[in-house]
This record gives sequence, structure tokens and C-alpha cells, in this order.
Amino acid sequence: MVPFERILAWRRCRRRYLAGERDSAVVVYARREQARMDAIAREHARTELTVSADTPETAVGETLCAVNNGRSVSGATLALDGVYLAVEVLRYSSRREGWEAFLYRAATGVRGVYFDEAAFVLAAAEDAGIPITSITVRYLDKTYVRGEEIELSSLVRESNVTKRAARLTGSIRELCRDFCSFTDSGLPIPDDYRCERSCSLCVPRPELDRTSVLTLHRGSALGQELLERGIKDLLSIPAEIKLTTRQRVQIEAVRGDTVHVDCDLLCRFLDHLVEPVSFLDFEAFAQATPPFPGTRPFEHVPSVASVHVRRGRAVQTMTIAFADAADRRAQMFRWLCAALPERGSVVVFNSAFESAMIRQIGAAAGEQAAAEGIVERLVDLLDPFVQFAVYHPDQRGKTSLKRVLPALTGRGYAHLEVNDGMEANLSYLHQVDRVRSGRGSLDSRLASAAVDADGQARPFEPIANIVAYCNVDTGAMIDVVDALLYLRDSRCP
Repeated sequence: MVPFERILAWRRCRRRYLAGERDSAVVVYARREQARMDAIAREHARTELTVSADTPETAVGETLCAVNNGRSVSGATLALDGVYLAVEVLRYSSRREGWEAFLYRAATGVRGVYFDEAAFVLAAAEDAGIPITSITVRYLDKTYVRGEEIELSSLVRESNVTKRAARLTGSIRELCRDFCSFTDSGLPIPDDYRCERSCSLCVPRPELDRTSVLTLHRGSALGQELLERGIKDLLSIPAEIKLTTRQRVQIEAVRGDTVHVDCDLLCRFLDHLVEPVSFLDFEAFAQATPPFPGTRPFEHVPSVASVHVRRGRAVQTMTIAFADAADRRAQMFRWLCAALPERGSVVVFNSAFESAMIRQIGAAAGEQAAAEGIVERLVDLLDPFVQFAVYHPDQRGKTSLKRVLPALTGRGYAHLEVNDGMEANLSYLHQVDRVRSGRGSLDSRLASAAVDADGQARPFEPIANIVAYCNVDTGAMIDVVDALLYLRDSRCP
């Protein structure tokens, strides 16, 4: 039997489905957070029976047996034409003389795909002779703020999707039939097949040259339109095409094969730096259920912090990381206050995120005023690139640190075991959930469910590699500031 999620993946892109890209960091993260939500369903619904079968075929059989005996069930499974879907809760309503189905989803709202899943449930139940009177999607209230313990009654919201799902049952039946016909035929995908999103497997995207119209700063739609008109090169864009000022700066930098420098903006930025200059970076994790008091669903919680303090040519490096699953935010804030000099600028890249982390750990320590004092000292290294005070052609229209660093310094992240935030998030969660599991509390049971969903499909990086990634981010800011100082001294009178 095939899970319905694979049918949806096939509908999104047949090439990507056949490529089997189901264990990327994004996919594994979604799977483990859904497992956390499945555990919430078992805690929240408190049904008479929980299905815990080893195979979908057995799960379907146990579900039908429970329904025939009029028993409410968690972990139910329904099937249609060899396709199956887990239904977190099936509960009999004597008032309505039928069954109520509940889908629990790790999200903070109802997404379009949930209507498809609900429609599948209605169609599968109809074929099994199960009268479904209502189907409800339960999800997380994004405004919920955790206290000392998780209150499931406040955490979970719901939306009845019965009417809309009923209108989709015909198309879902057709989708399942089409999938079965496709897999049974054994025929290859036609060469001219393109998914609706024109993903990279359907429309291969080699590393874009700095001259490609697809690199236009904040101009992906315009770039695609130009490409369809046969205009591939930035230098070939007709004069009548309306471009932003920053897009024109980008084109001129490519034309002259030179770094654009706006001396007024660059000097203004650098003049804001007050010595001793510190550089700060956080790594954070986010999970479906709020892990600590004061946090919300999917809110980022800092897990690693790196501070580099430069005095003259000397740089002092300090790092803190916790992997014992306890709430260490107050301790992290006290460490941060001790690591930072009492005065001087604190350089970050994307102050919106870093200031949120500072305020969060400051609140956990009961030191909101001290946290605001640090926030007021922040200098955002993103600013000169967003403002195009400096633009290097090798940025290819982007302003992220991962584009700016190699363009200005020739350094990068390829040598690291962890080199992006999602991988760091996923690996950290895997480590701490293993520590949390087995302790008997609700948090522990949710963590155990997430760990069980990890399986053996992919390796997870140790905390030390996440720390290394954070340190490289922090050191990269020093390198970029040095590059800006060099440009000022060599290009600005």
C-alpha cells in the first residue's frame, strides 16, 4: 500500500517523486514534527482504543474492527484503491448517528493540502461503509503562549472542513486512479513533462552566471519574463524595460566587472561602529510544540551563541551551547552579558532575528532592560548590502551572508559538515529529543514520538558541528567588515 502523502508528492512533481527525495532536511523535519502532533492527538482525544499495527494493511483491519464495534479510535487508518492515510482520531457520535474524523496537523492554520486529505478520508470511509458526519482539522494556535506545562485544550484549535472536502472527493478518487495507472504502466515520464512549479528537476537550473537576467535583484518574475522573450543577458535588457535603481546598479557592476561602492552610504555605516567591536550570532531551533515557558508554536529558541570581540588586531572567541534539553536561556543571557564588553558596537547579520533572540533570553532571565540595552548597541551588517552601499557582481543579485562572504573574501561554507540553518535546526532537535525522551512527562512523550519518526534514513550532525557552523558565521562577519574597510580606504576619498 502507498501512503497518500506520496500521491500528493507525485501530483506536485512526478520527476521529484521518482527521484525519491523524501529524506531532505525539510522533509525529515516535517515528518518528525507531524509525529509530535500525532502524539498530541493521542493525549488530547483520549479514545477507547489506539491502533499500533506494524503494517498499513493491519492498521486498516484494526480500524474497521474498532468501527464495527462502535469504539472510538486513535491512530486509525483508512484505504482507497491501495492508498492509505492515517486519521488521528475517529469518534462515534450518537447524536449525529455517525463518525467524526479528526486530522491533527503540525501547522498554525489550515493549508490547502489538508482539504485534499480530508476528501480522501471521506472517499475511503464511503467505500468502507463508514458514515462520516464531519471531518475536522486540528492545528496549533499560533497565539498560544506556554506556561510551566503545555495545556492541550488551549494549544489546539480546529476548523470543520466537511463541506469543502466533500466537493473534492471526486477529484481525489481520480488522482488515486491516475497514480495507480502511472505506476502500473511502467512508462517513463515524457520528456516535455513540467510540474506546475517548474522545479529544478523539470527545468534544470545550472549555477547562474553573473550576467543572467535570472539574477536580477528582487526581480525573479521580470527575469523569467525576459528569458521567455529570448533576453538572457543583463547587458542585453532593452532601455524601455523599467528597472529599479538597485537593479541598474547591479547591471553596471556587471558591465564594468567591478565592485560598486556608494561612499556616502558605506562611510556612514562604518562610522557607526564603536570600538571595541563585538560580533554576535545565534543558532536556534523551532518545533511544533512550545518547548519552554513563554514560547509559542514554531517559535525560534536559541540553542548556540557565538561572540567574537575584536580589540585592535586581537580577536577573542567565545561560544556557548546546551544539549541537555533543559531551559538554559537565562544562563545563556548571563553568559552573553559577561562575554560582551560594557560598551562598543555589537555587529549582527539580520538584526530582526538576533534582537528577537536577545529579548527572549533576556526575558527568561528577568532582565528585559539589560536585553534592550544590548539591542540598542546592535549594528546590522546586512544594511550596507540591502542598501547597495556595496555590490559585488558575484553576489548575483542576493544580499545574504552566504553570497556576500565568498564574493568579497573568497571564503565560504563548503568545508563544514553543517552549512545551513535547517540542517542545524534538525540535528539539534534530534539530539535534544533523544535526551528528553523516556522521562514520563508530556514533553518526553512528544520527544519520543519525534525520535521514532527519525528512523535510520539519514545521519544527524553532533552539536559540535552546529557550534562550528555558528562560529564560522560569526567570523565571517569580521571578514566582511574588513573587506568593507578595505573598500572604503581604497575607493573613497
